Amino acid sequence: MMKSLLAAFRFLTIVPLGKSALKNEEVAGAAAWFPLVGYALGLIYLGTAKLLGGRTSSEIIAFLILALMVVISGGLHLDGLSDWADSFGGRDREARLRIMKDSRAGSFGIVAIAIVLIGKMVALSALVAAKNLWPLLLAPALARLSLSLIIAFTPYARSEGGTGQIFGAHKKWWHAAAALVIALAPIFLMRAPVLWLAALAALLVTALFRLMGMRLLGGFTGDLLGACAEVSEMAVLLLCAGLPAI
Repeated sequence: MMKSLLAAFRFLTIVPLGKSALKNEEVAGAAAWFPLVGYALGLIYLGTAKLLGGRTSSEIIAFLILALMVVISGGLHLDGLSDWADSFGGRDREARLRIMKDSRAGSFGIVAIAIVLIGKMVALSALVAAKNLWPLLLAPALARLSLSLIIAFTPYARSEGGTGQIFGAHKKWWHAAAALVIALAPIFLMRAPVLWLAALAALLVTALFRLMGMRLLGGFTGDLLGACAEVSEMAVLLLCAGLPAI
């Protein structure tokens, strides 16, 4: 269990927790802990906002938090978002999978990254200005819950293997159950309707990406997971920014 937790941090962040080799089952078990990684990241973002609050403008704080989001994840999810968006230029499943393997960024990918970063920046700035900071903790966890759920309920798309193959081949039903409990327990304890709406928004984005993955690719890929995480996080932040504070 501890090795799977370390694997979750190693997979989703640049934090070098341990160097020992892990079994495939231990790597796949990391999916159960993805929301916990999200909450750990959220604590960093929340702490940054509280530390800098009142000392500089909300726009600067929002920019610094956004920079942390990109740096700590190593740009992994943004890269997936770019590749996923570029794949829409493919006419069939094989072409889309081939495009996602291309390391070059196309116009669709660049536009997708710009939209997501701008959306997050606007939402973060509004949340910091309103001193409504709990969504900074919640959004990363719900975004990473999306990954756990897609892995659990979607087949892996690439027959030749890829980033998500281990998760697809060794997934267990309890990985998704554990991820759900970890992600939703704090929301249940806080009993704030806006947070349940945020969770619903993340689940709707997850369902949409699963549907697109099945129809366009026949399953999920690592790039689809990254795209879903970015869009889910943006959706939660924007929704919370547009609704009354907790």
